[in-house]
Amino acid sequence: MRFSAFKWPVTCTFACLIVLFVSIKGFVQEEGTPKVTIWKEQQTLRGHLAGVWSLAFSPDGKTLATGSGGYLGEQGELKNWNIENGKETLSIVTPRSVRRIDFSPGGETLATAEHENEGAARVRETKTGKVLHTFVGHSSPIDMLAFSPKAHVLATASWDKTVRLWDTKNGKQLFTLEGHAREVYPVAFSADGRLVLSGDHAGVAILWDANSGKKLRTLEGHTDCVQSVAIAKDSKTLATASWDKTVKTWNGETGAELATFKGHALPVLDVAFSPDG
Repeated sequence: MRFSAFKWPVTCTFACLIVLFVSIKGFVQEEGTPKVTIWKEQQTLRGHLAGVWSLAFSPDGKTLATGSGGYLGEQGELKNWNIENGKETLSIVTPRSVRRIDFSPGGETLATAEHENEGAARVRETKTGKVLHTFVGHSSPIDMLAFSPKAHVLATASWDKTVRLWDTKNGKQLFTLEGHAREVYPVAFSADGRLVLSGDHAGVAILWDANSGKKLRTLEGHTDCVQSVAIAKDSKTLATASWDKTVKTWNGETGAELATFKGHALPVLDVAFSPDG
């Protein structure tokens, strides 16, 4: 489940459904008691013919993009939805399942990771779905992609143990980031776009310079796959979430481990910093 920056959380399922919720805020009964928020289903978006793998809100919160397809990568669909009325505004059949979606900072384009053997990513016009660029270079499927918040750069993380950076203006590859020993799952940019953080199946995370493609820090300490990574707003703190049931924080300038958060009974699948870092 991914939360929007606005008022709706949203979920997707293998039952081909997307469910939007609205919040109903409870009352504070006594001083010091946290305010309770109850989420109530607002609407269910139906139309996908296979399981929904991915979703993303546009930066203005008016559009929800969803991607679907077969478990083994069979033919998929990309759909856009109007959040206010729940109507489908775009529907495209894709050659393979759409596993990841991300909007560009301005929302005029979106990127999709499509589960092809060569690991294809496509940048499309948000309104029309027209393909502007197809990025091919990975030798295995792409598991995650992310736009830089400050530049026309897209990062793709692949099972081929690499991260690649692409110029979304001219469609050319900028760098291949090599250094992981196992499949790379998560990838994230810093708020200023200068840094890239990635994690792999061996439990290792690597911090990279987005402007040069050089490796800056190797973060070792997890005993299982790193599933999610995040960079604080000031880039001074990094976070990793792992199948080893822990979350770790790291010093972004030295790579030293700061803390290990334990308590989960199962693998930790996502981690994020609050907006203020």
